[in-house]
Amino acid sequence: MADLPQSNYSFPLSITSTCLRPDIVVWNRHLKKAWLMELSVPFETVAEETKARKESRYAQLVCDANKQYKTELLHLLVGSRGLIFPETRRSICMLCKPLKSDLHALFAAIIRLTIEDSFRCWLARKLSL
Repeated sequence: MADLPQSNYSFPLSITSTCLRPDIVVWNRHLKKAWLMELSVPFETVAEETKARKESRYAQLVCDANKQYKTELLHLLVGSRGLIFPETRRSICMLCKPLKSDLHALFAAIIRLTIEDSFRCWLARKLSL
């Protein structure tokens, strides 16, 4: 489940009741596991602050969800200049392992898209001045 524009997304009630909306929620009813994912593209120098802010925001949700599902908050941080942080690489490897995905190609695509979109944001900012 993903928090996309114009989506009528609400957190799965089978896990817990909340008004919070993590960017992505993946859960397995049989294994009773849930992963809450927050996507962030901060400037590299403020990545730790971004992570701490998101941890604080979702700490109670993770605690509540752990009553029903083994729940983990995954921070998917990619720096605005394309740096994929080690924790993000580990999370993606863990999530993609059962798929036997070509991770090298996936990481290359993430880096390329991040740099392209950061540049678009920079151009849009410059045009609005």
